[in-house]
Amino acid sequence: MKTVKLKSISTRLSFFSIITGCIISLFSKPVLAYPLNFESQTIAKNSLTQNPAQVNTSNDETDRFHLFQKFINQYSIGYQFIGINFSNVGNANAQDLNINVTKLFDMGIYIEANYDTFTYFSQFLQHHPDGSPSLDRYGDYPKFNGLNLKVGYALRPIPEHLYVIPYATGGYNSQWATYTVDVNAQQTANLTQNYFLTFGGGVKLAYRINSWINTYIDTSVVQNQSQAPALTYGASLTNYAFNTQIGTKIHLYDQLQCGLHAFYMPLYYPDSPANTPAKVAVTSYIYGAMFSLGLNY
Repeated sequence: MKTVKLKSISTRLSFFSIITGCIISLFSKPVLAYPLNFESQTIAKNSLTQNPAQVNTSNDETDRFHLFQKFINQYSIGYQFIGINFSNVGNANAQDLNINVTKLFDMGIYIEANYDTFTYFSQFLQHHPDGSPSLDRYGDYPKFNGLNLKVGYALRPIPEHLYVIPYATGGYNSQWATYTVDVNAQQTANLTQNYFLTFGGGVKLAYRINSWINTYIDTSVVQNQSQAPALTYGASLTNYAFNTQIGTKIHLYDQLQCGLHAFYMPLYYPDSPANTPAKVAVTSYIYGAMFSLGLNY
C-alpha cells in the first residue's frame, strides 16, 4: 500500500509541475515579446491616426515631377545654325549663340528664360529686275538678338513618361536689317529702334523614354510687333510667327546632358510686304538646328 501511495503522489506532483510550467510559459511569452510588438503596434497606430490624404498628397507634391525635372531643370549653352528665305528673292545663313535656363517646380509651374544673339550673317539675294546696282535688295534677320520668357503649367497624362506644358510667352527681339546698316545715318537706329515686342503662347509635349533619353515637340504662335520707324521700311513688318520645334535631350554623365533640336518657322505679315521699298527683301520663313550642352540642377 505504501508503494501505491508513493506512486500516486509522485504522479500528482508530476502532473502539477506540467500544468504549472504551461501556465508560466503562457505568461512569460508576452512579456518577452512585448517590447518588439509595442514598437510595431505604435507605428501602426500612428499610421492609422494620420490623415491618409495628407500623406499621399505630400508624397505626390514632392515626387510627381521628379522624373521630368531631371531633364528640364538645367542651365545650358547652345549653338544654332539657321537658314532664312526672303520671299523667293534670295536667302541668307546665320549662326546664333544661345543661353537657356529652365525650371519645373514641384507644384508644376514651368519657367524658361532664353537669350540668343547672332554671331554670323551672310545673305545671297537676286539683283533687282531693273538691273540697277542702286536698287539691289537688302535682307533682314528678325532675331538679331532677343530675350524671351515662357511661363506655363505641366500636366502628366502618363505620369512616368508623358507630360504636356501649355505656356504663355513674351519677349524683346532685335531686327537685323542690312538696309538700315547700309545707310550711315541709320546705323544706330538699326539696333536701338528696329526691334519687335513679342507676345503669344504654345504647347510643349515631351515623352520620357527612360532615365537617359527625353524627346519633345514644341509648337507656338507669337505676334512680333514691329517698333521700327515707318521710314525704315515704308510698311510695318509686324508679323505672326508659327514655330515648330522637335528635339531630344540625352544624359551623358551624372548631371551633364546634351540637346539637339530642329525647327521650322514661317512668318505671316498682316500688312503686305509688297508695300515695302523694292530694295527690301522680307523674311518668308526660317529653319535651322541647334546643339547644346547643359547641367542639370
